[in-house]
Amino acid sequence: AGWGLTAAAETPAARGLALANLPWVVTAAVIPVVALRGRIPAWATALLGLLTGALIYPLAGNWLWGGGWLANLGSNLGLGHGLADAGGSGLVHLLAAAITLAGLLVFLPRRPRVVGDDPVPLPEVHLPLLALVGAGLLLIGSLAWTMNNPLLDRGAVDPARTALNSILAAAAGGLLPLAYTWLVAGRPDPLMAARGLAAATAALAAAAPFVAPWAALLVGAVTGLIIPFAVYLVDRVLRWADPTAVLAVHGLGGALGVAAVGVFADGTAGLGWNGIGTATYLGVARQGVTGLLAAAGFQPDFPGQLQAQAVGLVALALWGFFAAWLFLAPPATLLHWLRPSVVTSGDLPPVPVGSEPPAEETGAAAAPVRDEVAASTI
Repeated sequence: AGWGLTAAAETPAARGLALANLPWVVTAAVIPVVALRGRIPAWATALLGLLTGALIYPLAGNWLWGGGWLANLGSNLGLGHGLADAGGSGLVHLLAAAITLAGLLVFLPRRPRVVGDDPVPLPEVHLPLLALVGAGLLLIGSLAWTMNNPLLDRGAVDPARTALNSILAAAAGGLLPLAYTWLVAGRPDPLMAARGLAAATAALAAAAPFVAPWAALLVGAVTGLIIPFAVYLVDRVLRWADPTAVLAVHGLGGALGVAAVGVFADGTAGLGWNGIGTATYLGVARQGVTGLLAAAGFQPDFPGQLQAQAVGLVALALWGFFAAWLFLAPPATLLHWLRPSVVTSGDLPPVPVGSEPPAEETGAAAAPVRDEVAASTI
């Protein structure tokens, strides 16, 4: 009802809600587009952005923020307050990472296995300032989105606590990978620090209003410490072509943020969230969203809230992946059948079969040619 802001949705309140949601829509669509642009066919990139903004994100948003089944897990199944995601850890970051994974698996082959025991080099960062500025802007934007969400009950959350928790998590998320790379590689890596900061920001987007500052610091530190290993897992173990680290930063950060609510939410915020416990909850007056570690005077809501978060996490990840995959796989398969003479290799542009250099030119002599192709692609 009200599709395209028509009929009953043609009201100032509905238009204001649509305008307030534009930052989330744009971010969810831009993440897979930026990660895959120039590495998959242009039509696929355009289709992915269109699907994300017009179908995948809006439907998931209605499940969570529009009174849908994820929001009503509490009232329908007795799972805590239903899925609690105040700032979009799952709806924006995890969903976008799942869409990106579908594009990677459909179009880009796995990278060849690296043989040898040489240490994995840190990536060269030519513009570290831009990486850090981008991560900082993500933090500022995430806070602005959360605090200006018209669906957010201002009486149920503390703005100062939300902002403080987000900043603490981002600081820990940036410092831990910086210290880790300094320890193991002999030099601090600003790119890994920026990725840790961004992942911690994505993680606290869901949990910032509900957790204590110490918990926010812990979630940010754990997220930042895991990021280097997550990047290694994606690049070297799974061998997925993800140089922008969307799967590690947005996927891992979003998943950890959704799960953190079920463990660290202390009950002091979120009164009446999703229509649950508007006056009392679990026999305690003014108890809000609560996980395992409740504050003094409140009752733990475990495993109910954690189960709601787990259901939401799985539902958003599967919906994002399979919705994108179902739209991308058929045309990609058809094009592969129509043009069997074209193969792709990782991040490089398509290379027609039979265009390899002659045998006498392979090896060191042919390497500059391939390097020029790679450089032109970058």
